[in-house]
Amino acid sequence: MKATTAVLILALVCVCLSSACSQGDGGAASGPAAGVIDSGPAVGVTASGSAAGVASGGASSGNAAGTGQSAALPADGDVRVTLIGDSVVLGGVDAVKRAIPGVDIRARNDRKLDGPGLDMLRREAAGDELGQVVALALGTNFVTKDDIDEAMEIIGPGRQMVFVNAYRAGAAYIDEVNEAISEAAAAHPSNFTIADWYGYVVSHPDVKLASDDCHLTKSSAEDYANVIRAGVDSAVAKLAKE
Repeated sequence: MKATTAVLILALVCVCLSSACSQGDGGAASGPAAGVIDSGPAVGVTASGSAAGVASGGASSGNAAGTGQSAALPADGDVRVTLIGDSVVLGGVDAVKRAIPGVDIRARNDRKLDGPGLDMLRREAAGDELGQVVALALGTNFVTKDDIDEAMEIIGPGRQMVFVNAYRAGAAYIDEVNEAISEAAAAHPSNFTIADWYGYVVSHPDVKLASDDCHLTKSSAEDYANVIRAGVDSAVAKLAKE
């Protein structure tokens, strides 16, 4: 009896160890539910198809609603797009991939631009792994104009920045965050586009968010993805003019 019990205990230990190993780095590779997704090096992306949403190209260009018309593309016909985001992006990964085929998504719970986000940008830029369009969705956990200016310096003048502004009902700091993003757009008019998620939610009261009035539901994930896509289309149009 004791020998049988010992064998059973040993078998249970082996199963537990096998399960832990399969998760790797805290289960990071298992998808959005694990709190992190890294889709690998950016691939060629043709920015085609329609995008319903809102993009703001800085102080001089105002807001532009997606019209369903694709932006003009560079001569090679495709653009690499990198999206670095936080938990809000994690809730919309599938929708974003449908809206922007081939997008390289790097998202993690609680990620901030200051510190982790800037460190990732430095690594990706040093390894030439950033796309021609770099989209950041890191306002939910606070951001300053200094943070954004540093990000712009890292990506360099040859790339376009799309920054998704933030929405969280009743959170006073969101106004400060979005003001910082608007100031950055005014300071970098040639290669900075705002994907105006805040404006979209405010102007569409039927948007259904999660119970915290910040994160996404299945339906609002589609809206969110289309807003980002509209911003990417605006950035691609600027690339085509260079």
